[in-house]
Amino acid sequence: MQSIKGLENQRWFIWTIILIMIIGISLATYIYYVGQTDDWGASGDFVIHHPKLTTITATGWKTYTDEAGDFSVSYPSTWNTSGSPESEDGELILAGKEGEVDIATQELGGACGNEQYENVNVGGETFNACHWIDNYGIENWSLIYKQINNQVAVGISALANPPLQYDRPVLIEVLKGFKFVK
Repeated sequence: MQSIKGLENQRWFIWTIILIMIIGISLATYIYYVGQTDDWGASGDFVIHHPKLTTITATGWKTYTDEAGDFSVSYPSTWNTSGSPESEDGELILAGKEGEVDIATQELGGACGNEQYENVNVGGETFNACHWIDNYGIENWSLIYKQINNQVAVGISALANPPLQYDRPVLIEVLKGFKFVK
């Protein structure tokens, strides 16, 4: 039969081990969570941390010019195109492994919900685009509108697939490569 003091030592040891395990699991969960999510900056603005980005040069890229001559855009030669701004649905999609850019000339509209805004260079102009990274790690920009004339407006949305350090610069370069002709 164990003494009372021996039982108390055993309980103390078991509770110490349980407490260490709880602290360790909590710490590991916290470290994982902090590494997986964005956070709030000191100013109260939501801060999205981008990994070190690669540099892209747009050599050998294709150029799409719409039939009306309102805009053109350069994109990687490995990307595919579908649709056309002149088609019934008024949408052109440029897509590749890095992500996609959707260009529409009909039925533009929308609002930015809980997402944040980010200044984006599109064709040498700065647009305040709705910006977020979804649960799958896909970075999104939307609500980029350019009024070309009284009858034509161009709406652009883009998404960059993960890993963002490689694919985000490609999408940024495509957006910069827009040229609004009129």
